Amino acid sequence: MWLTGFDSLMPEGRKAPWKFLPRLGTHLSVTFGEPIPPHTIRAALQREAIPDSHPAQNVQSWVSEKGTVPALVAQERDVQAEEESRRIRSMVTDVIQREVEALGTRVSQRMLDKP
Repeated sequence: MWLTGFDSLMPEGRKAPWKFLPRLGTHLSVTFGEPIPPHTIRAALQREAIPDSHPAQNVQSWVSEKGTVPALVAQERDVQAEEESRRIRSMVTDVIQREVEALGTRVSQRMLDKP
């Protein structure tokens, strides 16, 4: 989704009481782009294969610091799952951001092309 005109509706720097009132007659635009195909997101995730970021030696150092092996292995799994989840969300957000920027470019170009 791409929004235009909202900077004209309530521009910064106006004095009170006008800064609290929207400008009448302002042209606003809300443009919805095409849905992002799942294969686009899947391809981005496959390009960035998620490596194993915690080698076995970390577990040995945790044992000496924190206690029993089963608890540490479970904790290690939780940490890995959380890191993997963050990384996946970040990659999906990057794909969405690129698509929104492309939509904004198309909308802006159309607005410039209008007589």
